[in-house]
Formats: sequence, C-alpha cells, structure tokens
Amino acid sequence: MEMTLLKAQTENAKLPHVRTIGQILMQLAHLSERTAELIEQDLTVKEMSLEACGKALKEYARQNQEGGCWACGVFGLDADNPALKVILDFYKIPSDWVFTSSAAAEDTPLVTCVTSPSTRGTDGHGTGRAGSGTIDLMDLL
Repeated sequence: MEMTLLKAQTENAKLPHVRTIGQILMQLAHLSERTAELIEQDLTVKEMSLEACGKALKEYARQNQEGGCWACGVFGLDADNPALKVILDFYKIPSDWVFTSSAAAEDTPLVTCVTSPSTRGTDGHGTGRAGSGTIDLMDLL
C-alpha cells in the first residue's frame, strides 16, 4: 500500500520527534497491511495527525518522567516499549497486528533515542539533528 498521507506528514514534520513517529509508523505499516490501512485512514483526520500523536507522546513523557528525565535508549520495534505503546494506542493499532510473526520481530530496524546528558547540546537540550531518526524525549519536556 502506498502511504501517501504518512509520507507527506513525515516529510513536512517540523519537529524531529514527530518525523521519527512517522518513520516508526512506516515500519509498522510494512509489517501489516491492516495497520497501513488504519494509519492512512486515521491521518485524514486532523486530530489523528502525526503532530497530534507527537503531542500525546510529549504528554506521556511529562506524566512519566523520573528524576526530571524520561528517556529511552536504543530499542527495536517491540511491543513492550512504552513509547511504541503510546503510538499504537494513539492510533488504536492492536499490537498483534504487527507483532505476531517471528519474522516481524527479526526484521525490525532499531530506532534510537538520545539518553545521555553528554549527548545533548550545550544548552542541555536535544541536539536538534533533524532527520537523524532520533527522538530526544527531553525535547518533549
């Protein structure tokens, strides 16, 4: 399935974490045709845009921060990842649609998140590396 809306919203995303959400959804769509159809359908509604999902992830990060920080390390697209759960829940994608075959688990690419303060910019915030495929959850706070 051609993911026209997802590709457009990902390319036009102004915030790196929103762009990365689009890239994650693209990978999920490759794992399941039903997921691809649901994502494209949802993206036609403004309240279900990648930007709106980014806001939901930001809110989740604020509510679950520990010690002034809520961040993740390098992770694969795995059903137990809290950030991925937020994305799946936002789009009402059942995890068994994308995580049922062992091939799906083996072929999922890694998505990286900045976790160490030493990898942040001198202002203590994210590096702002647009298009790098990373989410610095500190940028969400």
